[in-house]
Amino acid sequence: MHRSSCWCILSRNYTMATLMNGSQYADLSEQKLRNWSLPSTTANGNVSPMMVRKTAVLGLGTMGRGIAISLLKAGKIVYVFEMNKTSLDSGVNALYDILHRLVQRKLMTQQNMQQLKAAIIPSHNYNDLHDVDLVIEAVFEDKQLKKTIFKKLDEVCKPSAILATNTSSLNIDEIASVTKRPDKVIGMHFFAPAHLMRLLENVRGSNSSPQTIVTAMDLGKQMNKVTVLVGNCKGFVGNRMYFYYIIESDFLLEEGAYPHEVDKALTDYGFTMGRYQVGDLSGNDVHYRVREMQGMLQKQQPTSAPERYRNGVRYCPLADMLVEAGRHGQKTDGKGWYQYIAGSRMPRIDPQVIKMIDDHRTKHNIKPRKISEKEIIERLLYPMINEGFKILEDGIADNPWDIDMVWLHGYAWPRNTGGPMFYANTVGLPQVLKVIEERWKLAGASEPHWKPSKMLTWLIKHHGNPDINDWIKLYKERNARKRSNL
Repeated sequence: MHRSSCWCILSRNYTMATLMNGSQYADLSEQKLRNWSLPSTTANGNVSPMMVRKTAVLGLGTMGRGIAISLLKAGKIVYVFEMNKTSLDSGVNALYDILHRLVQRKLMTQQNMQQLKAAIIPSHNYNDLHDVDLVIEAVFEDKQLKKTIFKKLDEVCKPSAILATNTSSLNIDEIASVTKRPDKVIGMHFFAPAHLMRLLENVRGSNSSPQTIVTAMDLGKQMNKVTVLVGNCKGFVGNRMYFYYIIESDFLLEEGAYPHEVDKALTDYGFTMGRYQVGDLSGNDVHYRVREMQGMLQKQQPTSAPERYRNGVRYCPLADMLVEAGRHGQKTDGKGWYQYIAGSRMPRIDPQVIKMIDDHRTKHNIKPRKISEKEIIERLLYPMINEGFKILEDGIADNPWDIDMVWLHGYAWPRNTGGPMFYANTVGLPQVLKVIEERWKLAGASEPHWKPSKMLTWLIKHHGNPDINDWIKLYKERNARKRSNL
């Protein structure tokens, strides 16, 4: 079935909003992804995926091990690669441990486990990868390291091999530029733990060939992933939107809320865990290292630089202060945004964190105010919706339901609300824009994430409150008219 036919059938007599709730919309969106095909064009014709039998995973950390399990379960031979024998042995043992746990949880039979073990080929020699069909690099987020690895892979892998990177935000084209096969390079962004999380963001580079794209999408389907094709930009779809969720939540702490109040608003909305409980679970040091690589920490600024601004843009240092106090989350003696009793993941309000937040407000003469759950939800979700429309403007996502599938399956967005874009459709675009414009007027250039999306603004100005099924069609017609008038 053609990519848009399901929606067209549904929209003949009814708008999507009147036809279905969030869960029904999610079901249909997943069906669309299962039926994904490359848009038929004269240039592309009918493109078939490459046969992928032998694969390789470089890097056997948490993510690499999960990717290897996913490939094994899809019936692939998997070369697992580390640079030295010690790291390789440790990674392979951890891989075996995962398989044993799957058997213990009755998610796999003993026979299946033995079959998968037999398909694992450990290696710490690049030359062993000369005949693989597809490689997935899964080392940590270091652009120079990834470029070094891709240059080496380009030298040793056969010309037809696809080289994929599991980067969560780096530029695919820049990584591809060190190879002689940029058409064979693509992003395959898995979510941890990769053998359990169903989302796969496949990231097309500007030179990724139709066959490379189709092969990555087909492999995602073989791994039973909810596989979404996205464009190449910083953070792609999920992390590009998530960034504003994170920074806005910290702004709320500065202004008067506490972590448990923010989290309560989110769980009342339907999230399984709030933003700060998730941070403690995954490790608050993870985003700290990202900010450090970006040169954002206070210790990296000139002596006279303001603590709450970076290059004129508002910045909250509370998350940095937390990590620098040794509170990385549950993995550091149960201390993060909350405190945890040994053996329990139940968060408890920590007076030390409350004091840290209060002291920060006092230091910067911030008078705290009571912030309602309604404002918390609007402040956290509406910047993501706004960014979602900018992602559609930029052509990074093909349609709003692809964005929603990223959020449902990669970030545990409550299924009954459909996802951020369907939620905007439910609330009504004029009401969403009203809040965004109010925040933009209040914050201005110091909080650029509140600058209203051109697409969102135009849709409301010219079409009032159009249904989600019509957003892309209407905006494409507008762009076509603009081009014809040039």
